[in-house]
Amino acid sequence: MSELLLEEFEPVVERDRVDRIRGRVREFDWAAMPDLTGWQGGIDRDLVSRLCAHWCDRWDPDAWVARLRRRRQVAGRAGDLPVHLIHERRRPGADGLPIVLLHGWPGTVFEFERVLDPLLTAGHEVIVLSLPGYGFASPLPRPVSPREVAHLVHRVVTDGLGHPAYVVHGTDWGSRVAGWLGIDHADACAGVHLSMLTSRAEDARVETAEEQAWRERFRAGLDRAGGYQAIQRTRPQTLGFALADSPVGAAAWIWEKYAEWAGLARPPGARWPSVDDVLETFGADLLVDIAMLYLTTSTLVTSTWMYLAAGRDPASYPGSGLRVPVGAAAFPDPLALVPPRSLVERSFAVVQWDEPRRGGHFPALEAPDELVGLAAPLRRASRGPRPRLTAAQRVWLIGSSPSSALSASSSRPPVAWWWLSGTHSAATAARQSAAARTTRPATYPDSTG
Repeated sequence: MSELLLEEFEPVVERDRVDRIRGRVREFDWAAMPDLTGWQGGIDRDLVSRLCAHWCDRWDPDAWVARLRRRRQVAGRAGDLPVHLIHERRRPGADGLPIVLLHGWPGTVFEFERVLDPLLTAGHEVIVLSLPGYGFASPLPRPVSPREVAHLVHRVVTDGLGHPAYVVHGTDWGSRVAGWLGIDHADACAGVHLSMLTSRAEDARVETAEEQAWRERFRAGLDRAGGYQAIQRTRPQTLGFALADSPVGAAAWIWEKYAEWAGLARPPGARWPSVDDVLETFGADLLVDIAMLYLTTSTLVTSTWMYLAAGRDPASYPGSGLRVPVGAAAFPDPLALVPPRSLVERSFAVVQWDEPRRGGHFPALEAPDELVGLAAPLRRASRGPRPRLTAAQRVWLIGSSPSSALSASSSRPPVAWWWLSGTHSAATAARQSAAARTTRPATYPDSTG
């Protein structure tokens, strides 16, 4: 097995590089950029120009570096693959299973900032991994597929951090990685929570009229908005030359996705939200932060490689899909339209289904209270049929009383984010924990306390 090395990490950003990037933004020739009025050909020029003005005149690079360094971080390598994660240990006396959080494209580990403290308060250790080739998980020597990333995540959490069992939440590519964790590492992955639900098992066929109608809407949506996928799946390097050369072009490529995929109200007949709504939801600082992380680490190009590598994985999960317990958060995502529950349940052992009213493709940014507004004591699950579990798995449910952050007029509770707080048999846990202790690098302190 390849070597796994992890050590404490503090982000370092070269100020000269930050200044050069901002200088390029200031020098952008706006007169040479045609204006196609609004969103009809892609991102609205007004949004880009307003964000670039903020980037040059009001965005504070020192405050950004402080934000990057707020959380405890770990970095290293697993064989030839780079590893980076935010790692917040359990608080004294807490006994919840570790929670692994996985982002997608064009996301970062830092999008989970507002959900970390509620999860820590609920008694969990929180592990937020950068996908390889994103941000500080760089440089990436080769494209890796979601299934390969799942093996990497499992090894980091079990061998590197010493946890025999964990639960995982994923969005976008992170949902695909989480699914493969539930397939290939069901002995350790005690449960999966997904906020993107479009992956299916090979045995799951579209059958009902509702499912057929969803499939047609989903395909039509990809025809309208899936051009980025086609490019990144087939020509990421060609695109990469443009992204690597122009900070404004790279930022526009990123910002378009946050604007289009956000679960924001659209003006009548429009596919896109208003520029003001986008800025109010995400904030100009956050959108510049995201662009700068990709630009200062030179990872926007490598972040697109997963689209190329994903073709190496099976198109569907084997057989009838995930048999570990699955929680489904059906956020109103304009990109990944939520399939009918009947279709999802033919691919996943769904023990919890929620349909939040707020949020979209980036729920941890758009509606963090919806995602983890349930930082309440764990209690035994009491609703819905149980899937077949391994001998050691016990399903528990985080309390579902409405978060104070939600409107008092809402009758719908926030997402019931359930977790499995049971463990494997004592013998299995002891064996796996001992194996982890023998392989964990001496340079990385014990993380289980």
